[in-house]
Amino acid sequence: GITPIQSILKSLDENYESIVFNCHHTTQDTIFQKEQKQFSEKNVKMIHVLSKENNGLDEHGYMDEEKIKKYVPDYLERDFYICGPKPMLKIVTKALKKLGIQKSKIYFEKFTLG
Repeated sequence: GITPIQSILKSLDENYESIVFNCHHTTQDTIFQKEQKQFSEKNVKMIHVLSKENNGLDEHGYMDEEKIKKYVPDYLERDFYICGPKPMLKIVTKALKKLGIQKSKIYFEKFTLG
């Protein structure tokens, strides 16, 4: 869920560097593309991770520790905010734990459809 993350990003100081992993099945599933482009013009790095499409531009597959290490080299000093369906939360939380991220640095919000 990008909506809660967008609210957080709007409230942050522009000098604060943020990295957002926006995970979807395909590029067509990506919502709020205009707003995301505006964030990328600030100090926000937007990484798209597509599970069912390999377009050569975005990351392919599911979120894992390798993608986190690649884009967030200082991951041990960062806080992580996760929002999405329960299966995605489990995958990302597992990856963060494998990297040794403390539980106190992981914040999440679940949502369900329908």
